[in-house]
Amino acid sequence: MTSVSEEGDILNVQGAIAKDEIFGKNSSLQATSGAGGAGYSGVSSSLYGKESSTFQGGMSPSHLFLQLFSSQCMGREENRPVPVPNNESTVTSLKLLDMTFPFETHKIGVIYVRPGQTCNEKLILSNMYGSVRYMAFIESLGQLLRLSDCDPLNTYMGGLDSRGADGLFAYAWHADFMQVIFHVVTLMPFTEDDPQFTEKKKHIGNDYVTIVYNDSGEDYRMGIIKGQFNFVNIIIKPLDQSSNAVTVQTKPEIEEMIGHTDTKIVSDTHLTLLVRQMAVHANLAAMIFVRQKLHPLNPYASNWLERLRRIRQIRERITDEHSKSEAQKGMALQDDFSDFIQ
Repeated sequence: MTSVSEEGDILNVQGAIAKDEIFGKNSSLQATSGAGGAGYSGVSSSLYGKESSTFQGGMSPSHLFLQLFSSQCMGREENRPVPVPNNESTVTSLKLLDMTFPFETHKIGVIYVRPGQTCNEKLILSNMYGSVRYMAFIESLGQLLRLSDCDPLNTYMGGLDSRGADGLFAYAWHADFMQVIFHVVTLMPFTEDDPQFTEKKKHIGNDYVTIVYNDSGEDYRMGIIKGQFNFVNIIIKPLDQSSNAVTVQTKPEIEEMIGHTDTKIVSDTHLTLLVRQMAVHANLAAMIFVRQKLHPLNPYASNWLERLRRIRQIRERITDEHSKSEAQKGMALQDDFSDFIQ
């Protein structure tokens, strides 16, 4: 996502064209410039198997940097770029920066409750499938991802293991500005050497929001799935005539932020849209609440703001190191007149 050259300059930022990855190793690619700025154009022999395919797009990171560097907004000293040293500290800082995605991310738990399971955590976590209506619901939550095919740098996986420990597939909803991953218990494997369902609970128990498809005919109460961070339950109770009762349960400390917790009646057709939106909004409220509690001076607003904060931290560290280095050089250049003192 971000790389540093040997000279210490940041060369590539997320979104820059990777020739071999996008166009294939047999494609010809050359820099272009024009009224729209510098970019890339060429002929690809790997796109659709036709050598006649032409393309033009993208922007050279160097050109973008020069445009920003020469603009008036960088006239102030505190806004001007600083050279980034190519050392272990910088690489570590950039890796930490890339751990915060440049889009909004949410992870939501999904559990299925059969008749007679409303008070038994182990039975709920042991479910490997659900009713027909439940299956239709989770299939409409988003697209089905094969975890082994996901690139963790570009796809938010919410802690799911891509090597099969948490199952082979997961459902996710992707938009231009957001990625939501669903921790669906019925998609996670059951192993005999894990009778306490620790592998499932490490995800469900740490999700701020859990969607509960309650097919038991009984009331489901908060706290059945034990976890320190379960702040909100969105309860779906299937009814007759392809309708559902949707109720929100919250912990007292976050209830005011969630707002409306009254029951809503919605059809199967519109159930997914309503529940997904409610889950995302509730998860955002929980993230703000937790951040406010832990770091009241740096409240959570978005991943974009989090990345900006990290970039500013990197800049401050580099500036401080540069100032100390310059000060040490200045002291070393001072002449020593002690030999001339009688």
